[in-house]
Amino acid sequence: MKSAVSPIDTDEAFPKHEIEQAFQHYWTLGGAGERWAEFSKLYTPDAILIDRVIEGVKNGRDEIRAYLERVMLTEMPALYTVYDWHTIEGNTVTNGMINRFDNPDPNGAPLDFFGVTIQIYAGDGLWSYQEDYYSWNGMMRVRSEYDRLCQLHDPDHPKRRTRNHWPAGPAWAVGQKKHPLGI
Repeated sequence: MKSAVSPIDTDEAFPKHEIEQAFQHYWTLGGAGERWAEFSKLYTPDAILIDRVIEGVKNGRDEIRAYLERVMLTEMPALYTVYDWHTIEGNTVTNGMINRFDNPDPNGAPLDFFGVTIQIYAGDGLWSYQEDYYSWNGMMRVRSEYDRLCQLHDPDHPKRRTRNHWPAGPAWAVGQKKHPLGI
């Protein structure tokens, strides 16, 4: 089945259970595991990743890895991604996520903005295409509030890389309480 969003979808229709298994592995390494170098190997060498809000187009596995490592390890180390839902139609997976910062105020609620990703499965556990959507205003509002609360409660909070608010399940979508690089 051809995808409505990408000309790079294959003519081969993959079994839904294979796509489901590949998606769970994708989420376990990326969203829950935050192992970005390993995660980037889940893209085909010629994959396309489009960040519709800020970054634009990333071409190929190497650009995707560099982008993910820069954003997730350097620019926003306190940010983590919480699984919300997903659906599979043909070779296309659409998923919703919560982009989350733990609140530096120990009594405060997490700071969230939502996102949606559309991706194309290419077979053999690999993805050939991904589009990310999220609200620029939502991201800036949350980031500004996070920075303000860090100054009030814990200026070192970004370095701690806490991840205290994972969902109860599914098990493949739940990460560690603290990123391995956290202090």
